[in-house]
Amino acid sequence: MPAFKVLFNNIVNASRLLPAIIQKPALLQLWLKNSLKQQAIIAAILFGLIFLAPMLSTSLADALYPAEKETLGSRFSKIFKTKKHKAVSLHDKRQQQFLYLWWILGSGAITLLIILDLPRLRRIGQLQANEQLQQASTLEHSDPQRSQTLRL
Repeated sequence: MPAFKVLFNNIVNASRLLPAIIQKPALLQLWLKNSLKQQAIIAAILFGLIFLAPMLSTSLADALYPAEKETLGSRFSKIFKTKKHKAVSLHDKRQQQFLYLWWILGSGAITLLIILDLPRLRRIGQLQANEQLQQASTLEHSDPQRSQTLRL
């Protein structure tokens, strides 16, 4: 139980950084350059959602809600081609609901990955900003004439 509490606290603390992402779009560029592992996980999740989720939804619906069996009435209507509005079967509804469930879970996992990566991005951004500030100050102290032209 304490692990969930720590994870929840991490999510809450990281989500407080979301306004900073909106105010500083450079953090998005930083994320694109430095988060290759998270990007690979997101790509794998999207691959699974696009290609595997429909098959899993179909197999789950087949296992839990078998398709309706053919009856004498359905055979009779096929022979004489009587048109009848066919209601969507429970199997098809459940298959669609399983697909929605997979997409909701996958989207939630992607969102959680991005939110939990925000504190690391903030640290990297601060380190890069400090490094650039140090470079600027050493440049200013080393050549005052050049620093005057840089200020203009």
